[in-house]
Amino acid sequence: MLKQTLASCMTIVMFMSSQPIPAQVPYSRVKINLPVVGMKALHQLDLDADHGEYDRYNQTFTTTLDQRDIRKLDSAGFSYTVLVADEVADFQENALREKEAIRTLGQSQKFHFENSCSSHLTAIAKPAGFINGSYGGYYTFAQMQSRIDSMVNHYPHLVQKIVLPQTTHGNRPLIVVKISDNVTLNENEPKALYTGLHHAREGMSMMNLFFFMQYLVENYNADTRIKSLVDNRELYFLPCANPDGYVYNETATPGGGGMWRKNRRNNGSGRYGVDLNRNYGVDWGVSGANINISTNPSSDSYIGPSAFSEPETQAIRQFSQTRNFSIVIDHHAYGNYYVTPYGVPANHPFTSADMRFYKYASALMARYNGYFAGDGMETVAYYAVGNSRDYHMAGDLGVGSKSKTYGYTVEVGPSSLGFWPTQSNILPLAKSMFFANMQMAYMAGSYYELQDMDRLAVTNTTGNFRFSLLKIGLTNSAVSVRVVPLQNIQSVGSTFTSSGLANYGDSVQATIAYTLSPGIVPGSKVRFVYEVSTGGIVLNDTIEKIYQPVSILFDGLESGTSNWNLTGSWGTSTTAAYAGNRSLSESPAGSYTNNLNTTATYFQPLDLTNASGAYLSFWVKHRAQNGADKLQIQVSPSGIGAGSSFTSLCGQHTIAEGTAPALSGIRENWTRETIDLSAYAGASNLGLRFLFTSNGSGVDDGFYIDNIEVVKAPAIVLHQPATPVTDNLIEILPSAPYTLYPNPASEKLNLAYNGEAKANIQVHITTMSGTRVYFQQQLMSKHDVLSLDVSKLKAQLYILTVTDPATGRQSVFKVIKQ
Repeated sequence: MLKQTLASCMTIVMFMSSQPIPAQVPYSRVKINLPVVGMKALHQLDLDADHGEYDRYNQTFTTTLDQRDIRKLDSAGFSYTVLVADEVADFQENALREKEAIRTLGQSQKFHFENSCSSHLTAIAKPAGFINGSYGGYYTFAQMQSRIDSMVNHYPHLVQKIVLPQTTHGNRPLIVVKISDNVTLNENEPKALYTGLHHAREGMSMMNLFFFMQYLVENYNADTRIKSLVDNRELYFLPCANPDGYVYNETATPGGGGMWRKNRRNNGSGRYGVDLNRNYGVDWGVSGANINISTNPSSDSYIGPSAFSEPETQAIRQFSQTRNFSIVIDHHAYGNYYVTPYGVPANHPFTSADMRFYKYASALMARYNGYFAGDGMETVAYYAVGNSRDYHMAGDLGVGSKSKTYGYTVEVGPSSLGFWPTQSNILPLAKSMFFANMQMAYMAGSYYELQDMDRLAVTNTTGNFRFSLLKIGLTNSAVSVRVVPLQNIQSVGSTFTSSGLANYGDSVQATIAYTLSPGIVPGSKVRFVYEVSTGGIVLNDTIEKIYQPVSILFDGLESGTSNWNLTGSWGTSTTAAYAGNRSLSESPAGSYTNNLNTTATYFQPLDLTNASGAYLSFWVKHRAQNGADKLQIQVSPSGIGAGSSFTSLCGQHTIAEGTAPALSGIRENWTRETIDLSAYAGASNLGLRFLFTSNGSGVDDGFYIDNIEVVKAPAIVLHQPATPVTDNLIEILPSAPYTLYPNPASEKLNLAYNGEAKANIQVHITTMSGTRVYFQQQLMSKHDVLSLDVSKLKAQLYILTVTDPATGRQSVFKVIKQ
């Protein structure tokens, strides 16, 4: 293998020395003002505008064009603004500036949503093996091969390197990485394929895959969720589908930021390259209005002389025919989109199952990064034919146990960062795709979403816990649900079992009986875990409720909005409701409009006196532009009058948008949001409101809110994990930044803080029944040790919880007092 690699490198070097590399044509990033007819006018110019962000509200299209296409704009009389005159020069200048900033400041600026609560970016640790490359922070092709070999050498039981039989026009290898247990065997397990760099200038499409692969193998033995996934799936990765084009960028622009897109097929007359993502067989060469292809060999969108004319697409086709992939996700850049099939929708009408899958999967993958999803016209305002996703959905893959492979294209990153985000942006963008990549792996097999159907209050000592199961995986296996008692539950009923649900998106509701512990007092916590087992994978959802709490507020909106002071268009909607017939919406009559700042404020302040714990709960579903249009849940200790200062709260599903946590993006199914109000316990005049804001471009359906509930109790209800625990859709749980010692303790407990940032923490100690016996708040810096006096506590078992209100992050310990 070493001799072969060396020989290949020598051949490449000799070829490069004998064939001079011409300078690349300059590319500019432009914002085009569209005429009344919209994108159709651009398509008629035969521009290579295959990427970009389409602003329907302002009728602009931001894309990257070479100078030939810009001259076409000029000749046609289009109005446009040049945002970046030379993409390559801009990348290299920014890279140098960034290196200097890192050298002088020691760190680079974070993305805006890393600085607040519920950010998966801060919860996901960078794998030790994920390092920067030498091509502007990106791996060179040689470094890609080295990183793959390193994974194989370090994790031979999990990683297999597969070199496909075909080589490129430049005699370079196409390398697939397989990650699974029993990795050398072809087991009957659900399979998923991840591809990158169909287009050679889209480096993030490759780097985020290396991040994901490295995370899986490094955390296999440390995280039972990762181990369970890898053990029950076969995951395949082709990080570089276009080695020749990528190496051409390395050699033509060695400082980084190369703009070559196609492969390096010699088309004659000094023209090179085929657009590999226009060279697959389904609808290859079909032309029409709004279809972005070219038969011009000089064009960046050149489709090639025939379908599958290129060794790269031939290799992927033949490899896919030997595997029964459930899902293929093809990574590209840029635009912040998930693009669904097809390039010619009329030729391939979706089945009802197809529609359910793409509706739910798109919303699920956008849970954190909020990418918009739709077909070509709905996302990038054009259709592409002969692409990878269409081939895997409708191509000649054979039948097997399923006749299609669900295909996606993801466009990683915003237009503002271009094709080559600078080095400091690589890691945040890779993390932003982590959750989506995980979900694709889960959805390839049997996978269910569990939803707790009960209110926060438990009113009786015996009864039934209600839940629903929604099928969100592509294979059908038996599923079971059991309740694991954690606190104040004496016994539970038998496990619920089902042979499976026939169709994607099918659901079932069920119950499991419970009996609470004898002597339980009102205000006590009731905690348990729903354990969902299917297809060899076990997922857990921790549930916390309160036994007979004090109800402060419950509104199902069935009587209208008399309990709310409304501004703007807030009102009740009959379009959607979690229960009953009505919900609260900021735009009940249809889509919201632009430049809104409207509120729904509860008509009187909440009284949380004599409470050590309080919680807000509501059900919500929404469609909104990610980050731009959002719902904030806010409280004010000074009431609801003029001049009251409101603060946005962290919830289970909020992400940080700008400077405050909010709900945004797409969530098609009703989901319970729970927010801890314990920091305001004792307040007698707590104002509560929902704030909706939208920016000046783009609109959508908006937010629906139902069954709004606030309860308080002398016991503190904690949202804390069991061991191990995820929520029903797999969350990434942060590692605890605290060390507690000694334990058991008789006089003093020491809490050591190991976090990087300062934290103003709250320490609660409660009995096992939930009664609070100790509270302290302290500002902590790294290596600080907080000493807790527990000498007066009764000798027994306690729960100690450390909460950082700024992030919503909690760490929970069992403490034995001697």
